[in-house]
Amino acid sequence: MEHLLKLTYWQSKRDYNKNKWRREILNFRIQIKRIISNKKDGTYNTNLASYLTEILEQCYEDACHLFVEGYGIDKRLLSATPMGAIDQILDENWFPEFLGED
Repeated sequence: MEHLLKLTYWQSKRDYNKNKWRREILNFRIQIKRIISNKKDGTYNTNLASYLTEILEQCYEDACHLFVEGYGIDKRLLSATPMGAIDQILDENWFPEFLGED
């Protein structure tokens, strides 16, 4: 989620790093899907998928904390809620729109 925040809010580094961040996001998505998928038929393990939904807000808060502390971004610029539902966040074709200041 930290990389999703970078894509969404960090204007000064976005143009230079966006391809790297997108690649890392895709890699994280693949890893998460491997962990929560049923190896026999590729469907999600409903218990693990439900758990991800349960902890989404805490994961987002943790990512915001890392982003703010690590890069000096003003916390007031960040949304108080996650940028999407877990299905959207794990969707390989979805990336957030840029919301940083110009």
